[in-house]
Amino acid sequence: MSTGPTAGQSAAGEPPGLREQLGATRDAAMGLVRAHLELARAELSEIADEVKRVALLGGIAAGLLLFLGVFLPVGLLLVVSLLNPTYMKPLFTHASGRVMLAVGVVMIVSGSLVIKKIVDIKV
Repeated sequence: MSTGPTAGQSAAGEPPGLREQLGATRDAAMGLVRAHLELARAELSEIADEVKRVALLGGIAAGLLLFLGVFLPVGLLLVVSLLNPTYMKPLFTHASGRVMLAVGVVMIVSGSLVIKKIVDIKV
């Protein structure tokens, strides 16, 4: 008194053949592979977005450091020169003062280049 095919049987009531089983297994495996590829693509996209955000924040931090590293010493030099010119006069008139200024400029430029190189992230 069977009204229809049972699980694992074809419409004619016969058990499925090896070809049908292999085809179903292959289709299931291909479905899993497609699902894993879609998941990997989505995760890769999320990781790339996160790297872009971190690179942007690094660029902002580098810009702030460069701003402070360049303008703070120069601004301080100008302010002290305006408030007390005799205090800063030896820095510009003596040879050792000029050497100190040159070393300071070289250090500011090299520090700026190093910070720029560290923060430059290629995505």
